[in-house]
Amino acid sequence: MIDPKDMYHDDDQPTRAERKMMWRNIEKGIAPARAPIFFIHDLRSFAYGLAAAFVIYFAAFGAWQAVKQQMESDLPAEIKVDIAYRSAIDALEGVIPVTQPNQQNTPQGTGILTARQEQLQLLDTAIANLRKETGANDVSPIFRARLRQLYTLKLQVLQQMIEHGEIEL
Repeated sequence: MIDPKDMYHDDDQPTRAERKMMWRNIEKGIAPARAPIFFIHDLRSFAYGLAAAFVIYFAAFGAWQAVKQQMESDLPAEIKVDIAYRSAIDALEGVIPVTQPNQQNTPQGTGILTARQEQLQLLDTAIANLRKETGANDVSPIFRARLRQLYTLKLQVLQQMIEHGEIEL
């Protein structure tokens, strides 16, 4: 039979310090991995994904804005004028507190303010009814003239309320 002493020399066996160092390296190699900070296992992949999400978001927003501008530029001039009237009136009504009288303690002053507010409500109703009857994108001259006339009346009522001190800016 084969004797192990014949196969290995005493120099071939690792020393006590070498065995200790070898087992320490083996334990390091099989030790469980540490938990990553903030539970992000692959920080580089997370950063790339976040950057891609921002790029996609901004690209989609830019495309949406471009389509919106293209649609607005394709509108006829009459509809653009209508949109301008509506935005001007909405901006003016947003600045003016229409529902609060300006020191109108007299019954006559309160009655005038109430009458003007009723006029504004009637004009709003007339504009809404006209839009409902003809459609928002109607470009006929009769419809546009009637709509401009209603917008002009509404602006005149608001202007009179400001000039007479019934409301403050």
